[in-house]
Amino acid sequence: MNYKLWSNQEIEILKEKCLTGNYSYAIIGQLLNRDSVSCQNKAKQLKIKNPFKSAKKYTVNQYFWKPNSVSCYWAGFSAADASINKHSLNCYNYRLELSNSDVNHLERFKKDCKFSGPIKTSLRCNKFLHSRVVISEPQWIIDLKKYYNIISNKTLRLTPPNLENEYLKFCYLIGYIDGDGTIHFDEKRNRLSIKMISSSQEIISWCHDLIYFKFKKISLTNKKNNHRLSTHGYPTLDVNGLRAAVLLDYLIKFDVPKLNRKWNQPKINIYIEKMKILYPSFFIE
Repeated sequence: MNYKLWSNQEIEILKEKCLTGNYSYAIIGQLLNRDSVSCQNKAKQLKIKNPFKSAKKYTVNQYFWKPNSVSCYWAGFSAADASINKHSLNCYNYRLELSNSDVNHLERFKKDCKFSGPIKTSLRCNKFLHSRVVISEPQWIIDLKKYYNIISNKTLRLTPPNLENEYLKFCYLIGYIDGDGTIHFDEKRNRLSIKMISSSQEIISWCHDLIYFKFKKISLTNKKNNHRLSTHGYPTLDVNGLRAAVLLDYLIKFDVPKLNRKWNQPKINIYIEKMKILYPSFFIE
């Protein structure tokens, strides 16, 4: 007897407010002079989804991705190892998952971005422990795209970051090496090798141009390490020998997070010091 029919105008307002994800059913009810249950039932009847969440369970630095040395490092790392996943209508989250052996690096990430949530660990393929953080912050999705071109389904669509500052570009490169690169001492050839690999040819070309513009005169031969396809068909860049030693010695000085297992290898440290003695003029202080 007391049922109040919904007008077309009310339905349009209900749709509009639900789709923004910024209004609870209680607030929508106040706008329409209806109770929240009535609004929720009508939305359900019309198959309208409201992604609104009453309160954030965890906190994080909303503007963490504005470019600086630390955020650019993590952007490079994220370009390699993170993903942007859609979890509800017009809502996305950021997910960074690593082998459990690198859980300390996730702890550092949590500290740097001031994330109050947990690191979760699970078993993959019933064999390997993996740890992850999942962060839902709309501003992150905006800024990751704006500054670094990191988007959902980025594997084949990843493009270089929108950075002009050379220092910040190298911070990004360090993060990318930690994510999708290797730093290796080749015992057979007695030389240092730094390798980067990606599904994106644009990223590999960007890394190549950044390194060779800065260190173009550092070589004992006329041979240039061009990017190539790996044995698995992925674009790959190798930097070897003296140029790799000079590059690594340069990047080690950057005050950004680094995976210690990659950047602190005794044989590599000895090799770099040897190259410094033999070719001091090539090294940048």
